[in-house]
Amino acid sequence: MSGYFYFYGSFLFGKLNVGEDKKLDFMISKRLLSKIECHPDVVEAALQASPTRQHQRQRFGGGNQSYETGQRLAIRYNDVDCITLYEEHLTCLLFDNWLNDEVVDFFMVLLLELLNDYKNYDFCFLPASFLESIKRGRDHCVLRRLNVFEKKFILIPVCHNFHWTLVILCYMNNMEAALNGHVDADCSPFMLFVDSLHWNINRRILVELRHSFSRELGIRLNVPDFKLGDNELPYKTVRVPKQKNLSDCGVYLLHYTECFIRYAVQKTFNVKQFLEESFKFFELSSGASKRENLRNTILVLARHFKRPA
Repeated sequence: MSGYFYFYGSFLFGKLNVGEDKKLDFMISKRLLSKIECHPDVVEAALQASPTRQHQRQRFGGGNQSYETGQRLAIRYNDVDCITLYEEHLTCLLFDNWLNDEVVDFFMVLLLELLNDYKNYDFCFLPASFLESIKRGRDHCVLRRLNVFEKKFILIPVCHNFHWTLVILCYMNNMEAALNGHVDADCSPFMLFVDSLHWNINRRILVELRHSFSRELGIRLNVPDFKLGDNELPYKTVRVPKQKNLSDCGVYLLHYTECFIRYAVQKTFNVKQFLEESFKFFELSSGASKRENLRNTILVLARHFKRPA
């Protein structure tokens, strides 16, 4: 077995330039595969197009879902975090179903694993359940474990009112220096808000995220009741193409994540230029073709495994 498996056909990235002389070209390392448990027969059964599955959207799409015990395991990613995809999780990739938390988290992990196979870029992602973790007071454990103030980019998929949006925290590794006035304006921390329906950002989400990171930074700096406001952590809305229906928001979220990573890994990454060119850069031919890419990625990945005994 070779060191890398090649994904022939349409993968998430297509081709992703990394730095100046390297590119990710459908490659998944043995290191990643060692973290995955997969049941190919279950995966293939879940992704077989069936007219009856078109009506499962209300039951299985978008946001936190509970699944009864006894569901057939399709894929499990085991690392510091464990992401488990059952057969019914994968049906959200069919037709016009809303994507669920587990599928979004799995593809976010896959994207970052691809980057880490080449170089440890300063990216991390917070799971789709992070806002719920804030409500339950468990966000501190997540932020501390990920060393978020040592990361350049933090990707946060947000599902609110059955709609997926993407929040990207930029230059968080410069936060302490920025508070002391030791960072240029172009490299000061800020948040990007990416929404394929062009809605206004929910202010409550902003408040909750700022509060969570303020509390963590206060602990780090030993400053009780520390607060990050609009000046310390402003937000910018990214101009992106608008989705053409009401069900592809999760698909667009993953597409926007890929596009941002593709741009941000470049040594010449410039925030101002990125925001000016974002609409063209995030162009997507259709949600249906992207959804097919996601299905193909899962299928090709599954074919590298034999069903465990």
